Amino acid sequence: MCFVFMCEVDMRNRYASFEAIFAHQNWHNRYINRLSRMRESNSSSDLTQCEG
Repeated sequence: MCFVFMCEVDMRNRYASFEAIFAHQNWHNRYINRLSRMRESNSSSDLTQCEG
């Protein structure tokens, strides 16, 4: 859904918004990577607690 929204913004004003979208995508990827690592660490700790 987020990707579709960025495509719509890119189509409306492609050259002016390309750099902004690219920068936002980089930030979004870093945020998702950090969030996924946090979720993995949390899930692993939850699994150990459940096993214990």
